[in-house]
Amino acid sequence: WVKDHRQLLVKVEEMVCTEPLDMQDTPLLSFRNATLS
Repeated sequence: WVKDHRQLLVKVEEMVCTEPLDMQDTPLLSFRNATLS
């Protein structure tokens, strides 16, 4: 699961980098919800 988790982190980092600064927390919250579900 480490590889999958690492790939998810990379995707989230890319999302955060492409999102505006004021929207930076949104993909992080979505990622947290995805990991819990």
